[in-house]
Amino acid sequence: MRADADTVTGVHRVRVRLVGDPERPGLRLTLSLREGTDLRQVWSELDSLVLARAREALGVTTLRTAVRIELDAVARQRAQ
Repeated sequence: MRADADTVTGVHRVRVRLVGDPERPGLRLTLSLREGTDLRQVWSELDSLVLARAREALGVTTLRTAVRIELDAVARQRAQ
């Protein structure tokens, strides 16, 4: 799941944690996004690629998912 999430456009870093039990699994995702990333595209790719494959791999039709979005800080420029 982490490898799939790493392929989402604009994602810089990913943390994935599987929670729950085998009958009712869930995911906790933390995505760190690069500056200027299109959030709608991230949601679309996350749902159609990452979560779809996770549901299939876990053998469930619904997958409780909590997503935390972090934005990379813009690099500061020092006055010279």
